[in-house]
Amino acid sequence: MDAEAISLSNEELFGIAQNELAPILAISGQPSFSNVVRYERAIPQYNLGHTARVDRIEKSRVSYKNLWLTGNYLQGPSVGACLDHAMKVARDVAK
Repeated sequence: MDAEAISLSNEELFGIAQNELAPILAISGQPSFSNVVRYERAIPQYNLGHTARVDRIEKSRVSYKNLWLTGNYLQGPSVGACLDHAMKVARDVAK
């Protein structure tokens, strides 16, 4: 969610990752090597409040008997999440 992170150096990004992972994984000492890979077109993160927004949409949607919604990023950012949700909606429509 940090749009400024792209402007950090590889060393700074590595330092952040190391500082955050060390206590979680009980790592002490320095790693043998490190590699930073930047994915400038990676999967975007949801905006704050996305889950609450989707909940409000779903609660409103039930007022419209034949309105069904699905799409990418609605219930998860991956292709698999999109397919899972689309299949659920298709099953619900078929009922």
